[in-house]
Amino acid sequence: MDGRLRFAFPLKHDLTLALVDFGADARLSGVAVGQVMAGRDLSAGELHLKLDRKELLLDGTAQLDGVPARLSWTQSLQKNGPRARYTVQAQLDDAQRQKLGLAVPVGTMAGPVGVDATYTLVSLERATARIALDFRDAALSLAQLAWRKPAGVPAQGRLDLDLIDGHIRAVRQATIKGGGFDAQLAITLDPAGHLQRMDVPRLIAGETDLAATATRGADGGWRVALKGLSLDASGLMDSLGRAQSDDQPGPPLAIEAALDRVILGPKREARAFHGQLVSDGVRWRSISFDATMFGNGKASLRFGQAAGGHSFRLTTDDMGALLRLFDISGNVQGGKLEVAGEIEDTARRRLLRGTAKGADYRIVNAPAFARLLSVASLSGIGALLSGEGIPFSQLTGDFTFADGTLEVKGLRAYGGALGIKADGVYDLTRDALDVAGTLVPAYTLNSVLGDIPVLGPLITGGEGEGIFAANFRVAGPAADPKVTVNPLSALAPGVLRKLFLFDAPEPSPLPASGGEVAK
Repeated sequence: MDGRLRFAFPLKHDLTLALVDFGADARLSGVAVGQVMAGRDLSAGELHLKLDRKELLLDGTAQLDGVPARLSWTQSLQKNGPRARYTVQAQLDDAQRQKLGLAVPVGTMAGPVGVDATYTLVSLERATARIALDFRDAALSLAQLAWRKPAGVPAQGRLDLDLIDGHIRAVRQATIKGGGFDAQLAITLDPAGHLQRMDVPRLIAGETDLAATATRGADGGWRVALKGLSLDASGLMDSLGRAQSDDQPGPPLAIEAALDRVILGPKREARAFHGQLVSDGVRWRSISFDATMFGNGKASLRFGQAAGGHSFRLTTDDMGALLRLFDISGNVQGGKLEVAGEIEDTARRRLLRGTAKGADYRIVNAPAFARLLSVASLSGIGALLSGEGIPFSQLTGDFTFADGTLEVKGLRAYGGALGIKADGVYDLTRDALDVAGTLVPAYTLNSVLGDIPVLGPLITGGEGEGIFAANFRVAGPAADPKVTVNPLSALAPGVLRKLFLFDAPEPSPLPASGGEVAK
């Protein structure tokens, strides 16, 4: 320590402190103080101390729990104004943030972040803090909003906090701007430090441009309202469909949205979207939405309580657009569709049971379907797939869905060129299918004989089949299934054709996570 201490006062027998002028100026080296800030030790301090009648100022460099930083402490000696002010400036990389307990969710931030924090003690109980953040050299990512900022792109953030007895009570304002991201929010906490309310007057990230509020209810549940120009929900679909485990349920959640656009992926978006979703913390109990798709087709869903109980109903006047919107298939054009049924819930399982009805659509550019028609020696009909498509006038079928598996029974689709009758299973978890059924070429002409009393069903095999038809089976990975057609079945009358049904080959093993073969 090297310093100077100064006193000046008049020589009076009734001397008071108000008449004494004093000051100090010193250099402090190797300073170490235990648990100086948030339980962290300060070491290797190289500090400059200045003292006068107004304040005590201590600033310089030191290590906070081994992390280099520039620090300052200003202690007021006046009766009015803030009692003390502390500042910390540092450049924190991933390891240093982890060491100081400032870790962020994995995958959201990588690289150094500049921090300039000021803590002001307004009174013995009240304090404020302002934290400025420089993200230029850090890579940022919010997968839920499909937004990324590479390192080197300028971006800044700021937090304004209110504290009582050292605990945060409110985030008066938080902002982040840069790299195509511009957000502002405010947060209110209760005396126990639990989040009570969040207001987001502005959130712009990539294709997302909206405002939101989130309010916590007396039951601990949340009510969220979204409104604005657009929401890029392509990164939210997985979390929306993921049910929470029964032993760790989340809080109840109610979401209400009114958005001009909802984006689910490239060229997949809904317009004029109005929706409501309600979860009890374990399952989605109620879902409803109305939207307009590309081509001005309309879609509507009522699920659970939104449908008046334990039922659901999905309708659209453009089946192809709806299937493309949810990335189910890009091989259907036009058509009407209605899917309706009942919901059966048990403690650990949800089952959907219902019926699908469609009309007036076309199948185009479907490779697996083209292979099936080719193997069945229906290449003439298959050629339609690369042109105007194969038209179907009707579609009906029953289904059940549970535990990631869709089972279809009695599926019938027919048009003037082709009829199909099928049953099967699609395992969404493994992306594998196993479907067997009958192909009926020239369906309109071929099935006329089925109208003959008594003999008709014997010749054609029953409703949905024809006198000329072939049994088929498609099984294996959905991207490259094995297609099999029994040629003898095409020569047999309808009733005898069932004798040529054969067991499906087992679906090929699919790679499991980690590169192992699923068993």
